[in-house]
Amino acid sequence: MREPPQLLVWNKLVVVVLESQGAGAPTQLHVSDTQGWAEIIDYTERTADHHARLIAHVKRTGRPRGALDLIIAAHALETGRILISRDAAARFGDLPGVVAEEP
Repeated sequence: MREPPQLLVWNKLVVVVLESQGAGAPTQLHVSDTQGWAEIIDYTERTADHHARLIAHVKRTGRPRGALDLIIAAHALETGRILISRDAAARFGDLPGVVAEEP
């Protein structure tokens, strides 16, 4: 088993989607393994406020994003955390207020 990062945050919705879309066993196993030491963040009213602002931004700019990407970004905004992602297509750093880095 690999060494866990110092901080890993999972969005409950992402975990549910990973498990319900029939993702391969390694992904499901990885998600299960991380739940013991990763923080799971609930979708709250504050999350919804950030999410709504991000939806409005992408509609205004005409640069659509994935629905889950915007929820992940909303959680980063809500918690004041840096969003670390290998998904270059998500363009998290282009979203207002989101600080994003590649691992």
